[in-house]
Amino acid sequence: MIIPYTKILGLPVVALKSQSVIGFISDIAIQKEPLGIHGFIIKQSHSPFTKPKAITIHDVVELGNQSLLVLDNQAISELNDTLRLNQALQHGYHGIGQTVVTTSGRRLGKVTDFLISTPTLSINKFYVCSLFKERIIASSAISKINGKTITIKDDYNLIMIEPAIETEVEFA
Repeated sequence: MIIPYTKILGLPVVALKSQSVIGFISDIAIQKEPLGIHGFIIKQSHSPFTKPKAITIHDVVELGNQSLLVLDNQAISELNDTLRLNQALQHGYHGIGQTVVTTSGRRLGKVTDFLISTPTLSINKFYVCSLFKERIIASSAISKINGKTITIKDDYNLIMIEPAIETEVEFA
């Protein structure tokens, strides 16, 4: 199954052993090599004073369109305890809002969403928007990720999203 990032935010995190909700997904951390999900940032309550916690992909049983399943409460760790996850967040590998440029320097826009393959927790495609255009870029087109910039190959074919044409239909 493929799920957009924007649909993952706010999903409940469910512990299988206790059959209870133990938190909600507030963000994800992206790893550069191989391009995919490194872990999930969760909040255990909706209070703004609650410190975020982390779940690494090794503790994930399944990601579905209704919830993130983990084995038990032991899957949750402090954000500072997971060094690589914390580094990914500090370097800005969030995906959303990152600028996309070609290797020749042409700016294509900013990432507005991306698609995640649930069996592998890999990123398949990025949705990129500029002022007048929307594009879908496959993750295979990415040559490097540096901080807030994603660089793609110049020769890669970009998929343009055509705006929907509104037509009026009269019913008799």
